[in-house]
Parts: sequence; C-alpha cells; structure tokens
Amino acid sequence: CAPTDGAACQAQCDKGDAASCDRLGSLIIGGKMGPPNPEKELAAFEKSCSAGYASGCANLGIRYLFGKDRDPAKAMTALEKACTSGNARACDVAGSAAQHGQAGPKDVAKALKLYIRGCDGGNFGACTNAGFLYAGGGGTAGPRDDKRALEYSGRACFGGNATACGNAGYK
Repeated sequence: CAPTDGAACQAQCDKGDAASCDRLGSLIIGGKMGPPNPEKELAAFEKSCSAGYASGCANLGIRYLFGKDRDPAKAMTALEKACTSGNARACDVAGSAAQHGQAGPKDVAKALKLYIRGCDGGNFGACTNAGFLYAGGGGTAGPRDDKRALEYSGRACFGGNATACGNAGYK
C-alpha cells in the first residue's frame, strides 16, 4: 500500500500483507487513521512481525519498550527478531535497552554485540555506541579496546554522526 493510503493499508493488512500492516500501524500512531488507537496500532505491528517483516518487528519492539503497554521482555524479543532479520535500527535500540537495563538487567556484552550488528547493517548510531563502549563507556563490564573504539567512531563520523566525530577526536 502507499504509505499515506490508510484504507489501502487496512485492506492489504487484512489480506495478510506484512508491509501493509507495518505501514498501517505507523499511520495509526501518526493520527492518520482517526484518533489514537493503541490496540489497533499494536495489533497491526504484531501481525506484521508475526509474518516476519523486520520493520514491523522493530516498530513492535519500540512500542513495547516505550509505549503505554510497556513489556520489556516482548520488546527485546521483537527487537532482536528485527535485528537478526536485518533491521539495523532495531539492533541499535535493542543494544541501548541492553546497555541501560531497560529490558532486564544491564548487559554491556550483549549491547556491544547488538551495536556491532547494527553498525555492520549501516546504522551509524549503533557504530557510535559500539565505539563508546570500546572506549570504556561500559565501565568494567565492557572490553576496553582503543583501536576498535576509533574504528567504530570513525565509521560513524564518516557516516555523518557528529557525536562520533567528537568521540574519535579523543582517541
């Protein structure tokens, strides 16, 4: 469906098109389908994710992580599914949740793995975060490696992330 055609997205989602379900959820969030309806939004993202659509899983995970019906365990399940399916943004969000303990105990090692996967997928925020952890930002829970810190910060800097440029300048 066209990203702005709510009726078409609803019709195609009802027929099982995962991308249309993801777009429908986004239209609902944005108020393009009438007043906010968290139940319909959640149902659209769940249907999209259940069909294996990475963006739908990312949006579902973000919804569970930050939404009204917060469920950290479901959030990480959906975000990790999206990450392993190639959604680099989901890897960054899941990494942040693991790093900061938003979806369970803080886990710097898990966060670093997720950030690296996200960076390898082209998300420069994930590269910045991996560089930060390698620079010692994870404290004693993370591996200190200045060479890798510079490598990841440099990748993000060349990708246009100003924070990473500043971080790389400290190395």
